[in-house]
Amino acid sequence: MFRFNFNVETEDQSEPMAEEPLDNPSAEKAHSEALRDWLPAQCHEVTQEHLNFLTEGCVVEEVTIGETEIKYISMISALEKMQQTEVSTNIVPAFQDHTDLVPAVYEGGLKIWECTWDILDHLSSMKMNMNGCRVLELGCGAALPGLYAALQGAHVSLQDYNEEVIQYITIPNAVINLADSSSLVIDEEGTIDCKFSDSSVKQVAEHCYEKLLHVMTSCLKRTGIIILAAKSHYFGVGGGTQQFINFVNKHNQLDVKSFVANSQGLKREILEMRFKNK
Repeated sequence: MFRFNFNVETEDQSEPMAEEPLDNPSAEKAHSEALRDWLPAQCHEVTQEHLNFLTEGCVVEEVTIGETEIKYISMISALEKMQQTEVSTNIVPAFQDHTDLVPAVYEGGLKIWECTWDILDHLSSMKMNMNGCRVLELGCGAALPGLYAALQGAHVSLQDYNEEVIQYITIPNAVINLADSSSLVIDEEGTIDCKFSDSSVKQVAEHCYEKLLHVMTSCLKRTGIIILAAKSHYFGVGGGTQQFINFVNKHNQLDVKSFVANSQGLKREILEMRFKNK
């Protein structure tokens, strides 16, 4: 089953952890970043328009993870379609400036990141029985890990920041993989067995860590698992796995295990997090 979320929570629903005192310039900058006008949350459903989109010359690619074949729309096809229809101005800066990120405007969903492949390889190696599990993929973009889980029988919720990404990439990818499956429905609320996130610890702002940790822990089952993939360090924007691990350890809610996903060039890691036994 799928739920398509424009964002995970609204400001009214959020219960952030205590903020760090703003006693230095970097903290003040982080606080300023936190006050940005973020887009509100909303849910999306599969419509006839999404089905039509798949018959209008889209290029479909395939990847096989273990024994599971996942189909996905070529990002070039999706971008061309968005530009042709002029869907909105929200992500025009990404087109014009060839940037991966415009804070509070565009959050990187128009490409498949290396960490996506790391999560898929890790899931395949875990040989986890996902049948009937409830899975949430944060910052899903093309949603390949979420689709992998759905094809294993999981009930999956998909979240991305930009509506354009959900409408022109996420939902079409779900349709071409699950159009003949009972998994392609809007699901009810509930706790989660497993969460995936790729590159969620990039960007400097530690205030984002508070929100991310809150989302991760607020609806995770006590027996559930969080699987996060990221680079060890993000040059230029700051942040990285160790900085996030330190933040998680400080709050003493989760046990964290780190696995090296790529040691050549810029190191990438997989983090597995579970609630501490109390």
